Amino acid sequence: MTSAPTIQPSRTGLLGALVAVVVVVVAIVVVVVLVTRNDTDANPVPPLTAIQHQAGVIRVSYPDHSLPDQPSVTTVAGKRVTLYFDDVHESGAGPEAVLSVGVGEGGPTAVTLTTGESAKVDGVEVTLVTAYDTGDLSKDAADVIVK
Repeated sequence: MTSAPTIQPSRTGLLGALVAVVVVVVAIVVVVVLVTRNDTDANPVPPLTAIQHQAGVIRVSYPDHSLPDQPSVTTVAGKRVTLYFDDVHESGAGPEAVLSVGVGEGGPTAVTLTTGESAKVDGVEVTLVTAYDTGDLSKDAADVIVK
């Protein structure tokens, strides 16, 4: 009896198929990474305008440890106010900023504000002008006015 000849793939064919599979897997991984990555540079926080500076707007952001202090301001009444940025997150009313406000030598008090909302801490009023939620805490910011 004669057996039917079998076809055996060549080593070159196997190597080519293996390379093709690896290329497809790498392409899929690249696409998944690009689709799921959080691109915070696509929506950067805009710089403060001259009008905002004149109106007394202060930008509070994630602490830059290369700077010596957190932003502080002295009110017309002579109270020194130090602002600490905690977080910005989305709420039903829009972006919500979580800040800590220190007045004088007292410890900071946490406040949560939405755009246009104000809070009083030890006789000082803090109003949230705008909150920026970039999706990256280190790039989030809040613009406030202190009176």
